[in-house]
Amino acid sequence: MAVQASFLAVAQKGKLRTEGGGSPSANSENIRDLGRILNTTLVVPTADGMMLTEDGQMLASLFGQFADFVAACHGKPYQWRIGGADTAIQWLISPIIPKIYKEMSNQAGISMAGKQHQKAVKIFFRTGRTEALKTDLLNSRIHFCVLRKGVIAEKLLKFDADGVPKKPGVRLKAEILGEFDYKIYVKQTVLEAAKAKATKKNSRFWDELPFTMVGHNRVHLEGKGECALEDLFENAGLNIQLGCETAIQAVNMLEFGYAAVLASYFPKWQRPDLVDFGLDEFQITVPSQTLILVSPASLWDYNPTARSMFALLKTELQARLKA
Repeated sequence: MAVQASFLAVAQKGKLRTEGGGSPSANSENIRDLGRILNTTLVVPTADGMMLTEDGQMLASLFGQFADFVAACHGKPYQWRIGGADTAIQWLISPIIPKIYKEMSNQAGISMAGKQHQKAVKIFFRTGRTEALKTDLLNSRIHFCVLRKGVIAEKLLKFDADGVPKKPGVRLKAEILGEFDYKIYVKQTVLEAAKAKATKKNSRFWDELPFTMVGHNRVHLEGKGECALEDLFENAGLNIQLGCETAIQAVNMLEFGYAAVLASYFPKWQRPDLVDFGLDEFQITVPSQTLILVSPASLWDYNPTARSMFALLKTELQARLKA
């Protein structure tokens, strides 16, 4: 940066005076060293200092353009892309976005008057299937991603026995967010009708319920490898009739007589219409899943604010899972 400042000073004044008119200053020596590295002469001495050569003027021009670029970028919002399954985006990440804006903007020194804090940060969501999210993450098209533990290859990320990441992989950094279960949600009127049918047929009431679920992801079972999420539910005795692409679709089907198998972090309060009509929930006997927050290691190398963003996301998401 000292060399850049020297070049810009010469470009503006036509010369750079040496300190005290005596021996060359540290800045002039830096300029000469740079000239030797580039195999050209950047400055020539004058009676009262030095002036740039033609090559020096060209380099000064480039430095000037860079300075203009930095000035133009100053104050522009940080742009973060956050990935995750639709349910994670809808129910875990979306509710914490206002606080993320506020905290990251405070760190950026942006005034909170009016809505100025919204200029400091821009966030883009990306949802999709696990494999697509992993690909985007490894190619840095996603800056932060919420995934189930176990879907990241061991060679990229390893965990200690207690679940704490050890020596994050060369390409990824991660932290444990917490565990979640799956629950069955169903309207009371639908449940009562299913129980009545089950009594007549001498069957289990859940055999009389049509179930819906979100996504077609695969889950990792400790010591047992991977399996399809749908298979996990059907092995538990649930009759999955409808697979939905989004969380909203699955929740909406509750109104049409379906029982929905949803992550236990589903915020019922977001659907007061269903709660008012009566919404029962049941724990389903399937293995708990662990969520992790993952980020490309390269992002941390060149963007120091990534650490702050990662830490903030981790804290807020852990709190959401415990709520």
